[in-house]
Amino acid sequence: MAFIIPYYIIIVIEMEDCTLEHLPPTKYNNYFDHLQDVLSLADLRLQAFGEGFPSSLQNDIKVFYEYIIARGELSAYPSLPFLHITSILQLDSVEELLSLKRRLQSYISMPDMPIQRSWMLLRSPEECNSAFIVDSSIYQKLLALTTTYLAEAQNTCHLVCLWGPDGVGKTTYVQQVCAEKKLPLLLVDMKQLLDQDHFTICLREIVLESLLSGAFLCIRNVDVLFSEDHAHHLKEFFYRLDYVLGLAFLLSETPCAALPSRDYTIAELHVPLPNSRARKRLWEALSVGYPLETPAILEEISTRFITTPLQIKSALMTGHSEAIGNRMAGITLDQLTAACRKHSSQKLTSLGRVVTPVFAWEDLILPVEQKSMLQSAVSRINFSDKVYKQWGFAQKLPYGRGLPILFAGPPGTGKTMGAQVMAGVLGLTLYKIDLASVVSKYIGETEKNLKVIFDQAANSNCILFFDEADSLFGKRTEVKDSHDRNANLEVSYLLQKLEEHEGITILATNLAKNFDDAFKRRFQYIVDFPFPDEDSRLLIWQSVFPKNAPLDSDIDFAYLSKQFRLSGSNIKNIALSSAFSAAATDTAIGMGHILKSVKEESAKNGTPLLAGDLGEYEV
Repeated sequence: MAFIIPYYIIIVIEMEDCTLEHLPPTKYNNYFDHLQDVLSLADLRLQAFGEGFPSSLQNDIKVFYEYIIARGELSAYPSLPFLHITSILQLDSVEELLSLKRRLQSYISMPDMPIQRSWMLLRSPEECNSAFIVDSSIYQKLLALTTTYLAEAQNTCHLVCLWGPDGVGKTTYVQQVCAEKKLPLLLVDMKQLLDQDHFTICLREIVLESLLSGAFLCIRNVDVLFSEDHAHHLKEFFYRLDYVLGLAFLLSETPCAALPSRDYTIAELHVPLPNSRARKRLWEALSVGYPLETPAILEEISTRFITTPLQIKSALMTGHSEAIGNRMAGITLDQLTAACRKHSSQKLTSLGRVVTPVFAWEDLILPVEQKSMLQSAVSRINFSDKVYKQWGFAQKLPYGRGLPILFAGPPGTGKTMGAQVMAGVLGLTLYKIDLASVVSKYIGETEKNLKVIFDQAANSNCILFFDEADSLFGKRTEVKDSHDRNANLEVSYLLQKLEEHEGITILATNLAKNFDDAFKRRFQYIVDFPFPDEDSRLLIWQSVFPKNAPLDSDIDFAYLSKQFRLSGSNIKNIALSSAFSAAATDTAIGMGHILKSVKEESAKNGTPLLAGDLGEYEV
């Protein structure tokens, strides 16, 4: 049977080795001046104990009860912490009681020695001091909130929610406030806390340590509690917060709208991604001590990548390791670019896959007009900071600053290659999403999947590439039943996300005619990838084989491009298949290998060659 232990039991246990007379009031004044005794002498009363409680302690309780009554008052100990601590710890077992006893005994003998937990860390004001603050305006707002709340009544818990992308420096702002106020900080990681076996016991430890240390409480990753799976954890966590007097900081990637409705004073403070100027200052400040090939690379890298302070630190360490591994004197632009890509795309989910760009402009065979459109789109990204920020267009365009692009054309005409070329030139990660795996028959699930994709792409420095967009973004239909209504809602949701997303979004379709005019107007560029004509096929044939591939002199590229109407993807498959055929016979790749592969590719596509299709090469 569970039982509730009143807080004076804790005092009695501690009296075994340390009586009340041995506890000088000054020992606690520095730690607990902001606490108020929640119980008066009149509240001290014996309670019935559950079955199994050690009978030897019951007599001690009675003795202490008589002793405290005989004193008649507790004014000599106005800040005695145990009075408050034991009121919030409802222990469920003797083991918990003994554990608490050991912790309090340890605290009395060594008050400056904090408890060590993988999910909880106590930092002193000196350790909290930061050498660099990203945005001084955010810090000043937080400092003002903290000052106001500390000056108010101490019989409640004030909450400050700092929300923004992971790694933007939310913890740094809180730590600097603690350093300014000369108060310690108790950091708790909610993700790690949820991995513990006994969530309730851990919460009790958090409250106990915050009271013993007199520290500000800071909960990181509190938004993990906002999911339906952790609704009971959220409720219990905020129930325990009732007993944390003073101030607690909640750090989240999303607004704290999911907090339970209780009598809290709650303030929210948004911590956005650093702008270009702040990023440049961050790169300059955090790169001190790292050898660079040239300082000029910081200007380019800060413009190209939208990064958080955490990502900058990680990218510098990775780039430095690469430079050392290659015995280079300094970090190069390519190494830093690769490092930024690596640390920007770590949150991308299983709804898509990361594609490493391997193609360049010379690999993409397109008509001049289409290739010029792609190059214009790249320039738009390269100069977006100058146009939007320096020239002030951001104030005229509060939303819709992203770059949605539609790639339209038959299968195998280079749409995926075009996306790879753009990603490679810009140094960004290409995140390819198969919309067949995103669309769900269950109402609301498609929108939920899209939200996850766009949310995680917002800080991933990637190009979102939706392949086979016809499966979701086809021609919107007249609403005849609930299925049509749901399909149109999904399309409308995509349009909303396209406008909100500030990065590059590419949609690839085989059937551009299925997109209505209103939908097409949402795209900044619509690039048509035509089926290659004879001249284009010749260029593809001439460039498809690597330089190191041995080619026989009998290969007639002009004949191949004229005789066979193939897409770029078909030609690539044929070249690879013919290479393996030649390797198996240890000969150079010849016309015979290629024609054999042409037959196989045509049969695979359901268009087998007929007699006479090989012309002069007919056997």
